[in-house]
Amino acid sequence: MRPFFIAAALVSLITTGVRATPPKLPELKPLHFRVPKGKRFELSNKLVVYFLEDHELPQVQLSVMFHGGAVADPADKIGLTSLYAAIWPYGGTKKIKADELTKELELMASSVHAGAGEESVGLSLFSLSKNFDRTLDLFAQIMVAPSLDAGKLEVEKKKVLAGIARRNDEPRNIAAREFKRVVYGPNSPWGWRTEPATIQKISRRDLVELHRRLIHPNNAVVSVSGDITEAELKRKLEWALGSKVWPMAAVESPAVGLSPGSSSRAIYLAHKKTAQQSAIRLGRLGVSRHHPDFFKLKVLDEILGGGFSSRLFRNIRSRKGLAYSVGSGFTTPQVDGLMLCAVGTKAETTVRAIEEVLAEIESLRQAPPTDEELEIAKSQLINSFVQNFRTTDQTAGRIAELEFYGYSSDYLDTYTDHLAKVSKDDVWQAAKKYWDPKNALILVVGNPEKFDKDLSSLGAVKILDPDSGAIKEPHEQNPRGDQKSAQE
Repeated sequence: MRPFFIAAALVSLITTGVRATPPKLPELKPLHFRVPKGKRFELSNKLVVYFLEDHELPQVQLSVMFHGGAVADPADKIGLTSLYAAIWPYGGTKKIKADELTKELELMASSVHAGAGEESVGLSLFSLSKNFDRTLDLFAQIMVAPSLDAGKLEVEKKKVLAGIARRNDEPRNIAAREFKRVVYGPNSPWGWRTEPATIQKISRRDLVELHRRLIHPNNAVVSVSGDITEAELKRKLEWALGSKVWPMAAVESPAVGLSPGSSSRAIYLAHKKTAQQSAIRLGRLGVSRHHPDFFKLKVLDEILGGGFSSRLFRNIRSRKGLAYSVGSGFTTPQVDGLMLCAVGTKAETTVRAIEEVLAEIESLRQAPPTDEELEIAKSQLINSFVQNFRTTDQTAGRIAELEFYGYSSDYLDTYTDHLAKVSKDDVWQAAKKYWDPKNALILVVGNPEKFDKDLSSLGAVKILDPDSGAIKEPHEQNPRGDQKSAQE
C-alpha cells in the first residue's frame, strides 16, 4: 500500500540567547496513513462480505447495499424505492408483527434501518455483541421476508405528500432540485422529481415487486465491523443469510439511460416573489464515475470553489461581499454527473454575482493556477481523505463500496498518489475542456423585480414553474424576466 500524506508536525523551538538568527528547523517528515485491509469472503449464495475486526467496543455493525435505487423507479411511480426503504424495516415480517419487532429491538438496544439513494437501496443493523445472534435473526427476517405492511405504506405516502406540498418553501431547495432537471432534462431518471400523482399510484404490490426484483444475495455487497471474529461471522452469516435461507435468484434491474443534456447557454428563472435572496445554480454535465480526468477535476473544483481558500469564496464572498454562501462541486454517478457552482446572494446583487462566477471560471481557463493555489488545494484534499476512515464501520463501508461501484481493489491505496501527481497544467487543461462560461446552464430562484439588472443581459430567459415543473420560452416573459402569470 502506498503512503497517505497528512500535513502535520511537532516543532521544538530552542533559543540560546547568543544566536543572531533562529536555528534552521529540521525538515518535517510526512505522517503516513494506511487504509486498513478488510477481509473478503463469500457465502454459499455468492453474497460478498467485507469484514474489519475491532474489539475496542462490544458492538457489531452490518450494512447491505443492493444495486437499484431511485433512478430505477418506473417513470409513472417515481418515489417507489424511497417509500420501500421507509417501510422495509418497520412493517414487521412474516413471523413477527411490527410492534413486537420494534419492542424487541429496543429492549436489546439494537436497531435496523433502511435507506435509498439514486443507485442503491440498503439495510443496516447495530447490535451489542451479546445480542448479535438475535438481532441478526430479526435482521435476516426483515431482509428475506418483510411484510411490507399496506397500512404503514399509506402513512408514509401521506408524509411524502406533505413534504411535496412544502418543498417550494425555500429557494435553495427549489434550486437544488430543479437544476438537475434543467441539466438532465425532464425525461431522464436523473432529472426526475417525485410528484403527488406518482406517489398516489404506488401500492403494496409495487413494493413486493421491487423486493422480488432486487433483494437477492447476488445483487448485494455487505460490510461488517466490530467485536466478532472472522470465523464466528462466517458461521453466523451462513446460518442467517446463506443459501438455505436466501438462495440466489435472477436480478431484474432496468437499464438506466441518460437523456442528452443541453450543450449551449440557457438561463432559467423560477419566480418566487416573497424571496429576499436569490438561490443560483450554474453548471453543466461533467464526467461519470470512472473517468480518467476525475483527479484533475477534483483539484480544479477545490481551487474554484471547494473551501475558504477557493477563488469563489475569496473573491465573491470575502472580497466583494456578494454572497452569503458560495462554492462549487461535482458528482460522478454511473452516467455523466453534474459540475456546478452554487450561490446564495441578496436579490439586489443577483446578476452581478452570476457575472463574477462566470469571470472566475473564465480566469481558470485563461491561465494555470498559481503554485500556492495548487499546493493548498491538493493538501486540503489529501488531508480530508482521512476523514473517510474515522471509525471501523466507516472504513468497512468504504472498502465494500469499491466492489459495489466497480472500482479497482487498489483505488483507496493510490487515491492520494493520483491527487499528488496533478499539475498546474492538468488543472488548466481540465478547466478549458470542461468549463465554458458561454455554455453554462444557469438557474435563478428569486424575485426578478429586485434584481440589480435584467437576467436577459446574460441571455434569453426561460421561465420555470417550481410547482408544475413547466418551462416557458422567452417570448412568454416580460422585460424584467417575470412570468405573465407567475406564481407568488
